[in-house]
Amino acid sequence: MKYLRNSPVFATLLFASCGFGAPLAPAYAADKVCGEASVYSVHDKDQTGTITASGIPLNDGKATVAYRHAPLKSWVLVTHGDKSLRVMVTDRGPYARDKRGKPRVLDLSVQAGKELGIKDLGQVCVEPT
Repeated sequence: MKYLRNSPVFATLLFASCGFGAPLAPAYAADKVCGEASVYSVHDKDQTGTITASGIPLNDGKATVAYRHAPLKSWVLVTHGDKSLRVMVTDRGPYARDKRGKPRVLDLSVQAGKELGIKDLGQVCVEPT
């Protein structure tokens, strides 16, 4: 037993049994989040069909979003002015910041932007559905 106490295996087992090694659940927004959104598009034909973080191919013709604060393949309600759209989260992001240095709330596919009336940048609110 005294040899076991000084071994790395014992320390690993002790550490794991205390629960310190357990992965933390990601923090997702449970309430409405508002801020700037951008429309992203496939600029290069070689990017069409690129696999997103959710495993779904990138497609400008489908209304989808890149959003950090909801699980992949979940649905969120995006509101811009008097228009609302329920879309699937297919990717992570955005990683760009607005003019004040604040991170953007989400990136919209071209189709989602058209349906909400956003061509480039716009103010939106996002909530889980």
